[in-house]
Amino acid sequence: MAGDLTDPATLIQAHIAKATALLINQPDSLRTRQMVEVARELNPGVHVVALAGSEEEADLLSQEMGIRTCLPEAALARALGDQVIEQLKAPTADRTH
Repeated sequence: MAGDLTDPATLIQAHIAKATALLINQPDSLRTRQMVEVARELNPGVHVVALAGSEEEADLLSQEMGIRTCLPEAALARALGDQVIEQLKAPTADRTH
């Protein structure tokens, strides 16, 4: 699904009314605020997790919007760590270097 998530029509097409969660994968806090406001108009109970551009923005979004936030560096580090763990779990013959 592609489109502007600040446009209610896009979220309606994405079935936001039935969604349990909304993941916002861009760090622009103004756009994030707009997306959250639109999403909550259509689904007041939707849980939101969003990238934030800085720790200050993360704190503000969490406090003011009541959403969970993540910094891009932390998300990248977590994903890399998960890949290493999965690689270590693989049989020795399946490991790539």
